[in-house]
Amino acid sequence: MQKYLEKTGEIKFEKIFNQKLGFLLLKDFAENVAENACPQIKFYERYVVEICDQLKGDIFQKFLESEKFTRFCQWKNLELNMQLTMNDFSVHRIIGRGGFGEVYGCRKADTVDYLLINEKKDQGLLMKQ
Repeated sequence: MQKYLEKTGEIKFEKIFNQKLGFLLLKDFAENVAENACPQIKFYERYVVEICDQLKGDIFQKFLESEKFTRFCQWKNLELNMQLTMNDFSVHRIIGRGGFGEVYGCRKADTVDYLLINEKKDQGLLMKQ
């Protein structure tokens, strides 16, 4: 998975830092595992640029070699291979029908998110939150 992420350009500080799980794993690594702790990791809005500059260097390279990055790769693998079906949702009502498919108002079974699902006849599911 790491080779695939390298090939697609996903292993960049900005890409990992801007994803919620990547941010949380990098933050946990910087606070608890890194040799040089990053005390300003509290991530206040005013200091995000300075914190990013500090994290981009040595801490990010060590993060790439850590177990936390392995967990990030596992999550990306799951995210890229996940195929959803109508069984993953609780359908509340059909909002509309057309020549290419149907639109449903649904709740995702494992969360409480309410979604609109566009089921196209030949292409599978498209979700909008």
